[in-house]
Amino acid sequence: MQKKLAIVLINWNSYELTRDTLQSLNNTSYKNFDIVVVDNCSTDGSAEKLENEFNHIILIRSDENTGFTGGNNIGFSYALDKGYEYVMMLNNDVEVEPGFLEPLITKLDSDIHIGGVQPLIYFHHDHELIWNAGSKYIKLFGIPQTIGYYRKDNGQLEKQNQKSIDWITGCAFMIRTDVLKKVGLLNQNFFIYYEDVDLSFRIKNAGYDLGYVPASVIYHIAGMSH
Repeated sequence: MQKKLAIVLINWNSYELTRDTLQSLNNTSYKNFDIVVVDNCSTDGSAEKLENEFNHIILIRSDENTGFTGGNNIGFSYALDKGYEYVMMLNNDVEVEPGFLEPLITKLDSDIHIGGVQPLIYFHHDHELIWNAGSKYIKLFGIPQTIGYYRKDNGQLEKQNQKSIDWITGCAFMIRTDVLKKVGLLNQNFFIYYEDVDLSFRIKNAGYDLGYVPASVIYHIAGMSH
């Protein structure tokens, strides 16, 4: 039996982006998941449009814009309260391959020491150009760095198919909810940006590894989500 997953999307005055992402998720081959759309106090009517067009989503309205971090924490809290086994924060400006969920869940299930995973992420405007294929942290300078901006045919993808990377992008971050209970929600001192690095470090400090799964593929309109 497939384990239950909650996918959290944040919407803020961005109906078309969120709509396209939801339509993409409708085509996934893994079926045991719910989509939790957290509307960050939109003023353009996008929440109503999404709720009317996608009657299968769980729409949670925030009465204030709490940013990417606060919005995801609302979704995370819902997933924890409802007993989902996995939760994923996913940007609202992505297109997903139909089979992108199974490899991520298989990776998580393969080793109890893996706390979180991410897919291989290409640019949406160029499906051959990699936006994010894992990440590393430069300790000397305190800089989180993305591995990307190269073409897929140079042989690097499988080399990076390893259990442990330094941090996972908030664009597509899947975590087991039992791990999230241990390490806590996103740090809301980060309104947007670096909250994913902080959560990654807390997961690793709790003794877990982070995995990058190139068999799972999505496409990102970089810089457009809210």
